[in-house]
Amino acid sequence: MVLSLINDAVAEANDGKGMLGLLASQFTDDEDIIKGFDIAFTVVLVAASIALAVATGGASTANVATGMKALADGLKLASAAIEIATAVGSAASNVGASSIRKDAAEIRSEASETQAESQDIQALMQQIDDLIDQSLEMLQQQGARFNSVIDGVVELFIENANTASSTQFKS
Repeated sequence: MVLSLINDAVAEANDGKGMLGLLASQFTDDEDIIKGFDIAFTVVLVAASIALAVATGGASTANVATGMKALADGLKLASAAIEIATAVGSAASNVGASSIRKDAAEIRSEASETQAESQDIQALMQQIDDLIDQSLEMLQQQGARFNSVIDGVVELFIENANTASSTQFKS
């Protein structure tokens, strides 16, 4: 099949990367994934070649058997590539999950520190509130004492005025 020949020529020119492998290399640097795409494409080409040979009647038993063996080998390789890609994906997922857990732990730690600071600030505000209450109480007590003293002074003035007005001066 012509497409298979083209794929082989592309693979020879590009360090073993066929058409789909070359395309995949534009999106990832992971050689296992690139190899998996190449193997899958080769399997499809072999299967298409066998189907075309059988459909046109131009296939001998030996050619079909050889094609089937190549297809089976390709399927084994594709299976191995899929397992590798799955392992790589699983590892990447685990790394991502670990990173997220680490970030979550850091955020929890920062939240705990912020909560502790908030509690310290609340305690300080409560102390200031208590000091203000004590100061107001002391001011009220001093105001009451001052009023008492002023009341006493006013009473003295009134008594002196009454005494002076009741005293008769004789001439």
